[in-house]
Amino acid sequence: MSYLAVFTSFVLAEEPETPRPTMIDGVPLPGKFVKQVADEYVGTQVHHALYLPTNWERGKTYPVIVEYAPNVYPQGHYSGRVEDCRMGYWLSAGHDFIWVVMPYVNSATKENQIQWWGDENATVLYCTTNLRRICERFGGDPNSVFVTGFSRGAIACGYIGLRDESIADIWLGFLPHSHIDGGRYTTTGARERLARVRGRATFITFGSNDNGKPESLKGAAILSELKFPFEQRELAGTGHEDHWLERDSPTRRDMRTWLAEILKTRPGTHTLRGRVVDSAGKGIEGVRVQCGNWHWAITDADGRYAIASLVAGKRAMIATKTGVTFSSDLGEIEMDQQDVSANDIVAK
Repeated sequence: MSYLAVFTSFVLAEEPETPRPTMIDGVPLPGKFVKQVADEYVGTQVHHALYLPTNWERGKTYPVIVEYAPNVYPQGHYSGRVEDCRMGYWLSAGHDFIWVVMPYVNSATKENQIQWWGDENATVLYCTTNLRRICERFGGDPNSVFVTGFSRGAIACGYIGLRDESIADIWLGFLPHSHIDGGRYTTTGARERLARVRGRATFITFGSNDNGKPESLKGAAILSELKFPFEQRELAGTGHEDHWLERDSPTRRDMRTWLAEILKTRPGTHTLRGRVVDSAGKGIEGVRVQCGNWHWAITDADGRYAIASLVAGKRAMIATKTGVTFSSDLGEIEMDQQDVSANDIVAK
């Protein structure tokens, strides 16, 4: 499997579209929304939900949408559970993107938290651990990952998704609907967390009759002060809900177009290119080259790789392939411009 190619194709689905499938137990297959229990949580009620797009094929790579659930809210028919989320499905129309709904982990009861945060650190670890597994097992592109959510899930884009530099490094873009991590519903440090966006793109949506509108506008103001790019849409006549995404609308079309554009242009990020060779200078295929804690790519037949969506800064380099030996210390690379070329990585 090669991550050299950058995913750019995304075609808006024509109406009518297939309703979001119900979550089931079973093996992940194209078009199925499947309950998944992580290795560390076997025997507990903690789980996430995984959807493979209808055009999924083994050996190919796909961008990923990670979603977080809203609070349980009976008046709006929201359960707070991963199985009832919908944003990632309707943002992608069920095609082209892997969609995963991550849980908030209650470490005491060993179940998913349906109201507010549970164990924040366990929730972050669950995401980083299982997102890596999903990319490795199902062809998720680790350099093309978006985070989204409604209400509590919108706040989680920052409160969980930007909680520390490690998880913040994952994302290519942010799509919070109705609220944002502006500090009202979270502990101190909202501005510090939003600063970890580091120039990447955000698409903010909220309803005109939405109690999340003030926080959405507050978050937009912070991003503006930080000079980070964002789009903003207000949905006329819409309250605090995300069911509007199930219907065709100019805003939904704009969001889908935005996803395609961000995958092409990758604002606020850089790309690292290089080659892995043997002692004779011949390229080695199938080497995993990792840059920092998260981003990686697999070399092609000529030993070339391209790792996209890297924010600025120094990153350690790691190269691995079964049966091939590399130095355990490949040094660091400085990501200080849009396109960076690395020296050849030479196998011992």
